Amino acid sequence: MSRAVSLISLLLLLMSLQQSSKASGFPEGMVAPDWQSSASAHFDQAPETTQQLRERLRNLTAKRNIRVERNVVYVTRGEDDLLMDVYMPEAAGSHAAVLVVHGGAWRSGSKAQLMGYARELASRGHVAFAINYRLAPDHIFPAQIEDCRAAIRFIHKNAEKYNVDRQRLGAIGYSAGGHLVALLGVQGVSVEVETTQPPDDAHRGQNGATTNAQLTNGQTKTDGGSSTIRLKAVVPGGAPCDFRAMPANSRGLAFWLGGTSREK
Repeated sequence: MSRAVSLISLLLLLMSLQQSSKASGFPEGMVAPDWQSSASAHFDQAPETTQQLRERLRNLTAKRNIRVERNVVYVTRGEDDLLMDVYMPEAAGSHAAVLVVHGGAWRSGSKAQLMGYARELASRGHVAFAINYRLAPDHIFPAQIEDCRAAIRFIHKNAEKYNVDRQRLGAIGYSAGGHLVALLGVQGVSVEVETTQPPDDAHRGQNGATTNAQLTNGQTKTDGGSSTIRLKAVVPGGAPCDFRAMPANSRGLAFWLGGTSREK
């Protein structure tokens, strides 16, 4: 059962990244929660629409040859280089990119853990970036999510090198990795805007404050000097996300948080 759920989640990610969030009808940064209703709605369309969908599904399931670039440094923390393995389809053109984040209770695991997912994604025409990140207890939260954000910035900056379409970025993770990609999907990733120009007047509110404006390359402008990368799809598998039921004095996650919730 768990394997079937995982494969369904992977297929949802593939389908979501094949199109923009507006075209798919999915909220930006999220996978459609009611996938059965969504699929039924697609197949109930006119015959030509159904044929187009079937053709797209055939393209999704057609496997391609891949190549792997291992131990790429995506960020340096102090004296430590954080590494990723990049799985790429041997096909021309730009491709959707997927950040692959391993589990291990935020204190163990490596980029090799979800290698099967990374290979599967690449064989279906996506560029997969499987990462190592700093682990607890040596590095407490938010070190782990900061490393995931750094990986997204690396992918965005090196899009041309790896034939990545910046408009189609997503993430998949399991367990602790699922928690981290869920955070990425909700929060987005801030990046610096390489411009010295002041915010355009057309994007100012009545009180003169800068409002959000859509930029190219999958970014949303948040102020005069930064923007936010919004992921088009996330698949958090087995993700612990609600810690409210844990007693305030519990030390169950102190190794990761650096103390109890009461102490923090």
